[in-house]
Amino acid sequence: MLLGRSGVDCAAVLRFTPEMAAVAAESFVREFIWERLHAGCVVLGFDCRFGAGGSGNSDMLARMGAGLGFSVHTCPPVEVDG
Repeated sequence: MLLGRSGVDCAAVLRFTPEMAAVAAESFVREFIWERLHAGCVVLGFDCRFGAGGSGNSDMLARMGAGLGFSVHTCPPVEVDG
């Protein structure tokens, strides 16, 4: 409900399986984010890692996004009560 009110068009939940864990970061971006989701904007946490061995990060995603035509927004850390 909150996602809908925030303007998010869609959210994808991917099951983390051994097969998914083995996908290279570049392949994940091209196959899932670009080809399957046709993302216009991707939002992720400042310390997000993805792809086999955690090789993908927000900087890499932003570079690929610039080339493929989607934007990337990296959320800063949030601290609650110190």
